[in-house]
Amino acid sequence: MFGTALAVFSFSANAANFSACGPFEALDKTLQKAGEAPILAWIESDGSYRFFYGGKAGAWTLVATVPGGLFCTMRDGKGFDILIK
Repeated sequence: MFGTALAVFSFSANAANFSACGPFEALDKTLQKAGEAPILAWIESDGSYRFFYGGKAGAWTLVATVPGGLFCTMRDGKGFDILIK
């Protein structure tokens, strides 16, 4: 049996979207302590990075790089589930 996963994100990486910024290692450590792990990673056409973190309890966070090399949270929420296991 084959499975299909689809994720569609359309978020603008402007400063108004960010709620917490810091070095990648610090942000990654904080999210992992909260029970989230990186699920997806990709590079946008402008060269910035995006990471989607998700947790077993359904929490999720979208993280992006910004000019200067910091990583910032863009969005977060509840209700995340992995459809293919």
